[in-house]
Amino acid sequence: MIAVTGAGEVHAPSDVSQELGRRGYKYLLPASRYLLAATRRAVAGGGRLDHAPAERRGVAVGSNTAVREYFSQAMTATGQEDLSPAMAPYFAINALAARVTGEHELKAFSLTCTSPHVAGFEAIELGGRALAAGRADVMVVAAMEGTGAVALVVEPGAAHLPRVLARTAFAPPDLVASDQGRRRLLADAEAVIERVRPTRVHAVVDGSPVAEAVIRAVAIAGDGVVPLVSEPAAGGCLGPMTLLSDLLRTARENTLVITATAEGHYAFGAFLPGVPAC
Repeated sequence: MIAVTGAGEVHAPSDVSQELGRRGYKYLLPASRYLLAATRRAVAGGGRLDHAPAERRGVAVGSNTAVREYFSQAMTATGQEDLSPAMAPYFAINALAARVTGEHELKAFSLTCTSPHVAGFEAIELGGRALAAGRADVMVVAAMEGTGAVALVVEPGAAHLPRVLARTAFAPPDLVASDQGRRRLLADAEAVIERVRPTRVHAVVDGSPVAEAVIRAVAIAGDGVVPLVSEPAAGGCLGPMTLLSDLLRTARENTLVITATAEGHYAFGAFLPGVPAC
């Protein structure tokens, strides 16, 4: 598990203007501006990065739809002259995190995950692995879309701080309908339930057979803890990450967030409150 020292959310253009000002960001895609503003809020909220040297700070970001509108515009362009040279770098999804990397000197590494709906939880999972492996001492893990961003500053786990963990997996849709698939999902759910021991479970799912199978597995493994189900809002991987971020402010009990999609991607994200010092 990794400890969260700061969290930031931005979901409105007015919040971006408040954090970044009105000049200097014209050629950033909206998702990049949201990410930069959310990271600033996470740092301002206590997420220190400066205690580690630049080469020991990393960033992992999840996104599904951040470049969709830009790609649509590019595909309808009639010629090369219709494409802005200032926007051309965004054909590479990794470029969207470049401004955050530069502003906060996150020089250990920069990774972008794009798996449908679970990419934000993938960023947390990668962050936990990187910190455990000693690749960095502190990280920004985030989700960004054209509708907003959530950023968490994390470091190796400390019991007195709020902690998060994430586990992601994939099961082909036809597999979850089989006995083998159901056993696999149940084993995954049991492993997470055993580690987290949640009092409450939230499910942000799309109503697909895969999602239904994951919910059923969690309900069985949770021994009576029934998932609270909600449909994912528009915005790719942002919904589950926003819920997890909200739990950091409001929850006082171990809480599990699950998400799954028709394509077969599913993920578990967990929040554990800090343990008061004796």
